[in-house]
Amino acid sequence: MDNLKVLVVAYQRVLPLRIMIDCFRVQTDPHWEMHVIHDGPAPEEIKQLMPDDKRVIFYETRQRLKNYGHPNRRYLLNNVQAGTNDFILITNDDNYYVPEYVSYVRKAAAADVGIVYNDCLHNYYKYDVLKTKMQTNYIDMGSFIVRADAAKAVGFTSDAFHADGIYAEACALYCVNHNLKVQYIPKALFIHN
Repeated sequence: MDNLKVLVVAYQRVLPLRIMIDCFRVQTDPHWEMHVIHDGPAPEEIKQLMPDDKRVIFYETRQRLKNYGHPNRRYLLNNVQAGTNDFILITNDDNYYVPEYVSYVRKAAAADVGIVYNDCLHNYYKYDVLKTKMQTNYIDMGSFIVRADAAKAVGFTSDAFHADGIYAEACALYCVNHNLKVQYIPKALFIHN
């Protein structure tokens, strides 16, 4: 894996977004680039918290699109430039990653791997470790990375509440059909808030 392209959907949450950005800026592996898209015109305090770091790129939509942020995920996935050896992580502004996250996933993302996924601490019912699977109701969007060419071929097509699971299943099927491995890291590497 060359770089991790981190696609972040945000909406008016200054502190969570600041923590999200900071948890990547302190990664032990610097091979990442973050694209933050704010759903609708961003308040000045959101714009001001964008760091002076070329790896963090900021966008805002003209109007609020809602739909769980799915139209913005689709926009970023379709428009962010990524090489074949890059991987894509789609996540939200309130997810937090351990400082070794990029290091772990880069080590797991060998040339024949299409997806790397990991467990997370999740608050669906109470904070606990969510043992992830590449299927609806068993994975959070922030729990997996997909090789860029596979992610773009699959696309982000659903606007349903559980679109992350639909996208995960479609990416896994694509990888199986293209002889790409699905790699699991049995560690909770991020916290869903």
